[in-house]
Amino acid sequence: MHVSTNVDHVEMRFRQLCCVTDGGQLGAELVFRALHYVLPFSTVLYTWLGPLEQIDSYHDSPHLCHCLRQYYETIFNKSESELWATPLQAATTEYGPHHVYQLLRVSHADFHRHPIYNEILRPAGHHTFVRIMFREAGVPVGVMAIGREARDLDFNETDLRLLTRLEPFLARALALRTHPVSGELCDGKTAMLVVDRTGRICWQSESAATLLCLAQGNSLASPELTDGLIRTVRALNSIARGQTCIAAPEWHTTNRWGTFSARPYWLQPQEPGQSFIGLILEHKVPMSVLIDESLMNIELPLRQMQVCRLLALGRTENQIAAEMGLSQNTVVYHRRQIYCALGIDSRKELLEYLLAQTPATGDAPRSHRDGLRTEGMSQINH
Repeated sequence: MHVSTNVDHVEMRFRQLCCVTDGGQLGAELVFRALHYVLPFSTVLYTWLGPLEQIDSYHDSPHLCHCLRQYYETIFNKSESELWATPLQAATTEYGPHHVYQLLRVSHADFHRHPIYNEILRPAGHHTFVRIMFREAGVPVGVMAIGREARDLDFNETDLRLLTRLEPFLARALALRTHPVSGELCDGKTAMLVVDRTGRICWQSESAATLLCLAQGNSLASPELTDGLIRTVRALNSIARGQTCIAAPEWHTTNRWGTFSARPYWLQPQEPGQSFIGLILEHKVPMSVLIDESLMNIELPLRQMQVCRLLALGRTENQIAAEMGLSQNTVVYHRRQIYCALGIDSRKELLEYLLAQTPATGDAPRSHRDGLRTEGMSQINH
């Protein structure tokens, strides 16, 4: 009985989180990390159509990172319909969560012999999976597939019923809101790559490859130098040759993933004639994302979580009252209750408290597989 109550509590907190976050893919990692606690899984793939009609994706599998581009360019359009309805087809016909075996147009044996299973799904940890087409106000906003490995327990009817209950909350949290990043930014990742004089990448860290994709506003983009970065490298070359440059060799860009900047510098040659350039990439994350993530780790009623978030973002009590449809006295009451619960006395202390609850920026989601490999949800221990 204690375990059941605990699971119900975790599910309630997840619903609250989905109602507090701003929505969009800036919060995807946060949402899926929290979903692990409600329903264990090994990998997740969430795909949506971006503002420029480009396919974009969030995933937590290194294997998927390497094969998704090929998947969308070739297999996605040619072979997937042999197995099941493509996301485009499912957008008009598919409602609610479906186990992979419910989706199949072929036998189980043919599925396990198919290239999509052997070259993409199985190596990525998708031995079995559940797919959901999310809708907001009846309009498809994206498709999610959560997978489990062969050594894990398969998804069952209880898991599907749980996802059915959570579906509207997930859709609300993941629906794309296309707007530029605004507000205060916090330090995120710093990464390095090495290029030659022409801008060809000779070496890059894993973090650098990720930042290059995000800097292009598309997590499925090729991890290559943008035109702006190439111009920055050329500017450094021009300065080395004594040519006049109008601006310092720096690069900056902003999109929904945050702000990105880069500074090039000459590397010490290891052999005569070598000439390499190092690029330091820096990523700053919107404050709202860090605040949303910190709300996972505090215990407050839903209404107070919403007020807490807006207070941390700098809204006045009048603005909060108007935004939430409350009286100013009610907002004041909630603020006092929040301060009392957290042991703080001011907005400054509130922001410091929330940021202290946030994991290191850029941490990858972790699978909670121990509970999955024993007795599934009934053994999740929080």
